[in-house]
Amino acid sequence: MHWIDEIDLRLKKNWEEQMFLWYQETFDKERLDEKAREVRELLLDPNLLDRTEALLKREKNPISKRKAEILRKEIVKARIEYDKRLFALRSEIEERANKFLPLINGKEVKINERSKILMRSPHRKLRKEAHQSWKPLLDPIEKQARKSIKLANKLAQGEGFANYPALILSLDSISSDYLFDLCLKIKKNTEGVWKKFIKKGREEISGFQMYDLRFMFYKFFLPPDSYFPKERMIESLKSTLESYEIDLSSLPIKIETQDMAFSGGCYNLKMGEDIRVTYNPVGGYMDYRVLFHEFGHAMHYLYLPKSFLLIDDQSFKEGMADIWSGFIDTREWLQEFISPPEDKIDTFLNALTLDEAFRFREFICELSFELELYKNPEANFEKIWQAVAKEYLGIEDDSGIWSEFVFSAPLYMKDYIFAKLIKSVTFRFFRKRFGEIMGNREILDFLIENYYKPGNLIPWREKIEGATGERIWT
Repeated sequence: MHWIDEIDLRLKKNWEEQMFLWYQETFDKERLDEKAREVRELLLDPNLLDRTEALLKREKNPISKRKAEILRKEIVKARIEYDKRLFALRSEIEERANKFLPLINGKEVKINERSKILMRSPHRKLRKEAHQSWKPLLDPIEKQARKSIKLANKLAQGEGFANYPALILSLDSISSDYLFDLCLKIKKNTEGVWKKFIKKGREEISGFQMYDLRFMFYKFFLPPDSYFPKERMIESLKSTLESYEIDLSSLPIKIETQDMAFSGGCYNLKMGEDIRVTYNPVGGYMDYRVLFHEFGHAMHYLYLPKSFLLIDDQSFKEGMADIWSGFIDTREWLQEFISPPEDKIDTFLNALTLDEAFRFREFICELSFELELYKNPEANFEKIWQAVAKEYLGIEDDSGIWSEFVFSAPLYMKDYIFAKLIKSVTFRFFRKRFGEIMGNREILDFLIENYYKPGNLIPWREKIEGATGERIWT
């Protein structure tokens, strides 16, 4: 066996073991730290980078060469992400967030219950209380978050980069300027529908605030829950698969219910052989979207090469999940599996432009907050958050309650942004090439052959352009 394949197998085994730990309902920090230590020892071997560089110069086999290209990136990234001090800081933030229970109306509630209040409660005082219930988490972790920013920047500068984002983005062959320009384009393209929404919100609610945003959005966007009962969630997924000639029971994908704080997850416990999807069956359109999103991850994992080094980049993985959640936004799916009146379908489909604007702007807001702090680690978190909320959401946010997620999952928001672009490009191609989407086996065959099976043998932008003829924005 080639030495790079041996490295690949060790990384694969470690990744599967980490997946199993994340799959457990009880957070086992000690064992996760042990898995991180294994990766650190493997990738930070002082001889490994030299061996990888030498292999790149002489290797003719395209698979081994591509693995070497990716391994080189993993080594550089590991010098930052698996630094003992930085890993500990981020783990502490994540552990605090996982254990945190907001106090609302005199009792501790799970995070998804807080989200439901912000989405659905007509009582403004309760929404405000739910929004502000996040602050007791933020104050204790701000010190660790600032330390993590400074340390990540210092480590990146030691690798010859201006700051942490510059290093991480370079591994994806993009720059901060490219990302900033992309966000400005998206902001411009969604300006009309977003301004109309904010104007409507201010007309209906005096002093429109962050805790009103989700409520007003879902008031305009969400179809009635009665069309999306929790009892039919799995049945709708099974029926969707059957329309593509797939029997869910024949797949090595198990769907399990969990009473968890968040809405869902997907865990590739053994690559392509044992994949678990977990979800919290509450019901309503958004929970259907979560289930289909997580199942999209599972389908992608099912057909990927059984190789750690050939797993797709995170942006592409999120795009594959978004494609599956996008199925339920088609007229065909709604007609076949939900059957609301046509006028309700029309209303919902017309609101999808608002949904797109909201998702993009929410992701851009958090990403901009994060990037600003990496540029100026001494900045006031609340003031930076208020500035980006005003810029991208059009709201004077008097709470200044920022996102802790960006410190436990750095620069992940860019992956969500790219995922939405991937979904848009793919669905345009589907309509142009295949016409009907639901029940058309050619759709699934296209995804398997062009998106899933190649894995990261082909960089994801090249993969999309080669398959659809369209580029992600450049």
